[in-house]
Amino acid sequence: MLGKIDPTGNRVTKSGIAGGSPSALAVGEGAVWTANYLENTVSRILPETASSVATPTVGRQPSGIAVGEGAVWVTDRGDDLVTRIDPSSGSAITISVGDGPTGVAV
Repeated sequence: MLGKIDPTGNRVTKSGIAGGSPSALAVGEGAVWTANYLENTVSRILPETASSVATPTVGRQPSGIAVGEGAVWVTDRGDDLVTRIDPSSGSAITISVGDGPTGVAV
């Protein structure tokens, strides 16, 4: 589960923001991004409102995520792919990589 914590009161102010079984988290391009391992999706969450505004589908078992070079990069462990998401349009392309990628950095 992903939630928003108020640092001044040290309490959870909102929970259940991301999809099922979030496995990785990255920040950039004006949003917080989570890879949702069980749903094969990525959640785009606005930090100001703690609300999910987009949930693009990616390959099976997304397990790593990074933001950089004008894109969101997601490792799809179950399909041996990296998905590149354009944050402005939501369009995605996939890149074949080695067996079971689990992490990515930009």
